[in-house]
Amino acid sequence: MRLSIPVSVLLWTLGVAWAEGTELHVARTDIPPKIDGFVEPLWARGDSVTGFVQLFPKEGEPATERTVVHLLCDDENLYVAFECYDSEPDKLVLRLAPRDQAFGDAGGDYVVFLLDTFGDRTMGYEFTVNAEGVQGDLYVSSGGKVEDGGWDGVWYSAARVTDFGYVVEMAIPFKSIRFKEGPGTWRALFARYIARKQEWTMWPPLRLEELQRKLSRTCKLVGIEPGRIGLHLEAYPVALARYEGSSISPDAGLDLSWYPSPSSSFHLTANPDFAQVEADPYRVNLSKYETYLEERRPFFVEGSEVFRCFGGMPHLFYSRRIGRRLPGGKEVPILGASKLIARPGRFELGALVALTGEVEYTKDDSVCIEPRSLFSMFRVKRGFLENSEFGLLYAGKRGGGTFGEVSAIDGELRMGGFRLGFVCAGEHRKGGKCNYGGKAEFSWTAQSFQLRGYAQDVSSDFDISHVGFFPWVGKKELSIRGGPIFRNKGPFRGIYPSLGIWCQKEFAEPHPEYSISGSLSLNFANNWGFYFGLTVGERYEEGELYDLYNISFWAWSDRSKPLSASSGFWYNSRSYNYGRKYFAPNGGLGFDLRWRPSPGLSLGLGVNNTVEFKPDGSVEKANWISHPTVQWALRRDMYLRVWLEPNFATEVHRANVLLSWNFLPKSWAYLAVNESRDNSEGRMKLKERIVAFKLRYLFLL
Repeated sequence: MRLSIPVSVLLWTLGVAWAEGTELHVARTDIPPKIDGFVEPLWARGDSVTGFVQLFPKEGEPATERTVVHLLCDDENLYVAFECYDSEPDKLVLRLAPRDQAFGDAGGDYVVFLLDTFGDRTMGYEFTVNAEGVQGDLYVSSGGKVEDGGWDGVWYSAARVTDFGYVVEMAIPFKSIRFKEGPGTWRALFARYIARKQEWTMWPPLRLEELQRKLSRTCKLVGIEPGRIGLHLEAYPVALARYEGSSISPDAGLDLSWYPSPSSSFHLTANPDFAQVEADPYRVNLSKYETYLEERRPFFVEGSEVFRCFGGMPHLFYSRRIGRRLPGGKEVPILGASKLIARPGRFELGALVALTGEVEYTKDDSVCIEPRSLFSMFRVKRGFLENSEFGLLYAGKRGGGTFGEVSAIDGELRMGGFRLGFVCAGEHRKGGKCNYGGKAEFSWTAQSFQLRGYAQDVSSDFDISHVGFFPWVGKKELSIRGGPIFRNKGPFRGIYPSLGIWCQKEFAEPHPEYSISGSLSLNFANNWGFYFGLTVGERYEEGELYDLYNISFWAWSDRSKPLSASSGFWYNSRSYNYGRKYFAPNGGLGFDLRWRPSPGLSLGLGVNNTVEFKPDGSVEKANWISHPTVQWALRRDMYLRVWLEPNFATEVHRANVLLSWNFLPKSWAYLAVNESRDNSEGRMKLKERIVAFKLRYLFLL
């Protein structure tokens, strides 16, 4: 019998074996290279990386275009140079975009450098530069599964388009990243994205099922010995001038960061800069659950991955509870906050304390008092095995003679394509008993199959709304979903069918609920695709047991083209409308259109319509919400965005104009105009107009 092994599998296996056993030598240099997009002869002193392998679309096959990477270092910086060859350099996709958006479909052609500074394959930094020189950076944790775009480092880069493709150079100061003191192992992974082919190439080779644990495939770097960092302080003053009505309100704040060692940091803020230059998009919510809002405030965004739980309950600590918006629009003032993050050995420690002030507000025509409160958050994680983790968490709020707190034990086991996470949490309030919540989730991904699921059990009195976000309480729930994976079959780049089952039982309800669902996602070789999903099941709400079905469909064109579009719809045969207090169908449709007439200009139109039906099937209301946008990069560090929100669900229409200038690393100037108009009475009335100027400047001490 003759055994046939696909060439791609053989190449990938040999590549992994080479990466596991090979060390890249990072040569030291006394003369730092100029970061100008020109590869000087001194770059050839150390080892270079070649032989990139495709991750997508043809996993395991050699890259269709050649890439060469060089590494150098001195006492202060790590230097990286990418030479990106292209057989058709005139077809490079060049994009100007805001910082941290130089990746994905908006990034055009770009390169990625992933750096594991502790060598434990658990956490690291990702640096991205596109062919136009736009930067992006991320903090990566949980072996590569979690990417935190809130981390912003001080580093330098340059890009230059050439007659053979393009060149990217980077200089990463050691003082801008955390690493283990003394001799240690550093690891790295290099990637390139070829936009017109939607081709991902990497070294060391990586499989798609390993993408969420990519840090486990990094190769060793030898020769990196940072010099003494010394005292490292960052002072970050913020000045704000706000014009509203006929008055100008000046304000100021200060953030301080101290890095006592390469593996620890302490952050302090006074009167922090929480002025929003961007608005939270409005979403129609017909359910009984609160709408989750992303954190946008710099002090809480940076380092937030430390406080995130494993096991599918990530929001036991929800930082937007601190300084929350009150009924009527007032915000609770934040008097000050501090944060400590340290990484001794395989431990990771985090602590956060914030003090908010007392404020009076009106709710339902009654005067209420939000008391002065102290928020506290503590987190410890410990790595074990190759890149698995175990942790403890505590979060609490005390103020006005009351308190609420939650504590948890959690962990995540990662072995090959298998991942198992869990969290067990207890909640306690003054005068109340301890209530529990727990959840476990798993996923298993192989080359041709994927399976995932979760189970949770949360008591009916589990309430963490004082410090966290978890409104789905008082129920037991189980979900399992999986299906085969077919890649590069005829005209299809990927075929992903799946089947799933779901069931739950709410403690207060006499009947369980269940559903069976199926879906099919098709990605064509020309980068077009569509998704279809169908769910049938039984629900119990508001004293009624009923059958239902849900269908959804979405289609999209090639997002790498200057003109792209997507459109789809969904329909629920029956559910309870908690806003109108009756059972009825609901549905929705939407489309998104994007046009890039030039590398720096993007015009977009997103439209969503959530349709509320009456019990007899007629239309109660069509909630049309659209978002026309203009995004214009005036140059690489200056960006203009016009964002509109015609909202026929609330008849409050909003507009935002934002001009931002990133004039130095982590230093920004913003000019924002926010306006809202109310048309609920049939005539457009000005509701609010705010003009704000904000300046954030980084002093390195």
